[in-house]
Amino acid sequence: MRKLRILLPLILLGLVMLYVPSCGRREPELHNQISQMRLTDEQQKIVDLISTINQEVYLFEFNTTEPFTGIEIRLEAYEYGELAETQLGFAALGFDYPLNGNIAVVINEDRYNGTFRWAVTISDGGGSASGQVVTTPVAEGMRGRAFSAMNNAVTISNGTEAVLFVSKFTNDGFLEAGGDLQNYLDSNNFARYPLVQVLIASFTQ
Repeated sequence: MRKLRILLPLILLGLVMLYVPSCGRREPELHNQISQMRLTDEQQKIVDLISTINQEVYLFEFNTTEPFTGIEIRLEAYEYGELAETQLGFAALGFDYPLNGNIAVVINEDRYNGTFRWAVTISDGGGSASGQVVTTPVAEGMRGRAFSAMNNAVTISNGTEAVLFVSKFTNDGFLEAGGDLQNYLDSNNFARYPLVQVLIASFTQ
């Protein structure tokens, strides 16, 4: 049953990214950019169906006019601005052609033990790569959480690092959310927080 709860969202996300767009595929509006995916009404209904109080679902799309060889996804955890660990790290390699694809992120919170399960899938040109990780339990007393997904498109070039998602925790009850997530590539911008998780996509030509 536990495996079913994990696999079902990924199966439904496959429907979002692959089945529904094929019913009315349009030319990509992005050019050398990555941004949150623009959903049709049918896609939004599926995302709403699998999103719950303990499960968050985010979809991104990317497109380039020049060939790229790989995409890497990693999850970084910072304690008061200092890198504590890097997790999830996996890559989709061997493209060597212009990209036109999607990234799906499913985050499940286990409120009993304070962990989060991150599942990420990259899809491009009919192929896909995926990875999962369970984060280190959040320290007791860290009750406040603010989170945000990419809200501005990021231009893609060789070596681009695009922040897809940020999750911040506090033990003093004060949090800020939103803004330009690219600012989270500089840990000095969030050194006051006891824990910050940053999900990053890197592109390589």
